[in-house]
Amino acid sequence: AADVSAQLADFAFILPDEIAAGPQTWMIENTGGQWHEMAIVKLGEDMTVDDLLAMMQSEDAMSGPPPFEWVAGLWPMGAGQRAWVNWDLPAGEYTVICFVPDINGDMAPHAAHGMVRTLVVK
Repeated sequence: AADVSAQLADFAFILPDEIAAGPQTWMIENTGGQWHEMAIVKLGEDMTVDDLLAMMQSEDAMSGPPPFEWVAGLWPMGAGQRAWVNWDLPAGEYTVICFVPDINGDMAPHAAHGMVRTLVVK
């Protein structure tokens, strides 16, 4: 049984806005038609989601260290796939994001099409 259920839809994450801190089992399912991933990152100080999205679309996107700390993640999964993971997230505010490119469209990362959101862990 999962403590947290999450869906990866075409350009949205469907998951709770807030979860409890500590060890939990997540059930993650790709309900979209494209491949998706779920990266959970902690943005750098003074970095906003809008800043991150702008950086990802700039020509300098791959120069220098990333402006975030990788916390947890599930590599890309195809449509209809499901996975269970055990994560132990400390309290804090995180960004959930999909970096996979839109191969059926403009090749921009799915985050640029709205597949990014905030997750609060208390």
